[in-house]
Amino acid sequence: MLFRLALVIGVIGLFAASTVLAAEAPAEKPATVTVVGMVIAVKDANSMPLSVKLAAKDVIYSVVLNKEGLKLADFDGKEAEVKGIVTMKDNVSWLTVLSSKEAEKPKT
Repeated sequence: MLFRLALVIGVIGLFAASTVLAAEAPAEKPATVTVVGMVIAVKDANSMPLSVKLAAKDVIYSVVLNKEGLKLADFDGKEAEVKGIVTMKDNVSWLTVLSSKEAEKPKT
């Protein structure tokens, strides 16, 4: 009986400790970046985007196909200025688009 009580108290203690360790400080809000690059969109037979990439100077971003990411596909083959949040997953740079516009052409 005493052994069971000690076992139950031990399990409760482990659960409480794991909960405290899991409740660390919240992660910082990801920084918003502005990226200028060439938009490359792969579309299906109905012109729906299947994949969108943004080729910047030194990075090719895979674009998250949220509402704004789908709008970016309209700039296929053009330079675009994109504001968004970059995350890394499996060594791939993913860009969650917050807003985009066609990049201004340099004045000559």
